[in-house]
Amino acid sequence: MSASAGKVLLTPKGDYNASTTYSILDWVRYNGAVYVAKQTTTGNLPTDTTYWSLMLNAPANLADLTDVNIDTTTLADGQTLVYNATTGKFENGESSGGVGKDLTGQTVEPEQGTTVTAKTNAEIFNDYRSRTWQSSDIASGNIASGEYSHAEGTRTTATGDYSHAEGFGSRATGNASHAEGYWNNATGGGAHAEGYHTIASGNESHAEGQGTTASGNFSHAEGKDTKALHAYSHISGYGTSGIYQHEQSLETTRACQFIHADWHYPAYYGNFSDSGDGITFAISPSPISVSSNKTEEAKFGASGRLTGSYTCTLTLQVQAIYILIVNSYDKSSGAEYGAAMYLVVANALTGGTPTLIQLGSSGTPPTVTTKTNGIAIKGNGTSYTGIFNMIRVV
Repeated sequence: MSASAGKVLLTPKGDYNASTTYSILDWVRYNGAVYVAKQTTTGNLPTDTTYWSLMLNAPANLADLTDVNIDTTTLADGQTLVYNATTGKFENGESSGGVGKDLTGQTVEPEQGTTVTAKTNAEIFNDYRSRTWQSSDIASGNIASGEYSHAEGTRTTATGDYSHAEGFGSRATGNASHAEGYWNNATGGGAHAEGYHTIASGNESHAEGQGTTASGNFSHAEGKDTKALHAYSHISGYGTSGIYQHEQSLETTRACQFIHADWHYPAYYGNFSDSGDGITFAISPSPISVSSNKTEEAKFGASGRLTGSYTCTLTLQVQAIYILIVNSYDKSSGAEYGAAMYLVVANALTGGTPTLIQLGSSGTPPTVTTKTNGIAIKGNGTSYTGIFNMIRVV
């Protein structure tokens, strides 16, 4: 005795035709998908689940792609197709230049719960996966939404116009900002964050190394766990922070341009303030106690540039001896107009005015006078530029 199992092989029938009679296990292509007949049927669309079963929700081969399941608006020869699970379509996986993926006009989620429309020529590279989240951290996908922005690597985000994010998890949210490395953030305009967990939030700031923060405009933090908190400040080393450690001020009509001050741990803390007539620098022993016997390890130096007849004031709130050298130059010819050297004995810890001893001079140098717990250096006038350098020796 024998028994027939009936039809057991799938039979391809090409594109669906309403006038054709299909038998069980005949399969057809319809709207880019593949359906198999569950029973004999004529004139019943493949989407009718009584007669048909969906076998593949995608084309059987690339030759069968149609405008139903592919975005043809930006395709060109030789480009790569990427399937978008959100739209259910195959899309251009490259930019018009043949590299990267252009997100122009697409709705993207650069921050969890916040969607924006990507601007012109926002491109991503490498990680083309949809943006997903694990708790509050990015789990997959690069996002670029700023005009001409660029995100590469994995889990990177470039939302600022003309911004560039690269590496792992880095964010460039400021316009024209650049974040590179591991989980770095460049949020200020023109800011640059690089290394490991660095933050450059000031405009035109630069943070590099590990755990550094440059929050002042035009500031620079480097090393490990350093913080440059004020405009034009420069902090380096390990674990240092403050208003100023190494200052490069703008060249303006104020006095004391290009101030430079540095010290080493255990260190004194300093302050700069613009008083209108110039910039005042004060150095004090806080938070290191004088009685700790560690203050002698602190070393201090300052240099600056004088403009016009403005006065630069240095307030010395420590007990120390300095060598001060002042120079003035003719702005037109660059010829030296005068120079002088002084010995400055600061008596701040006991109170009183510093002792100022001139060691030598020539020509007409900038004027140096004493004041309570400090000295004042005045420029020679608008036709001259002045420079001073002060070095702590004891």
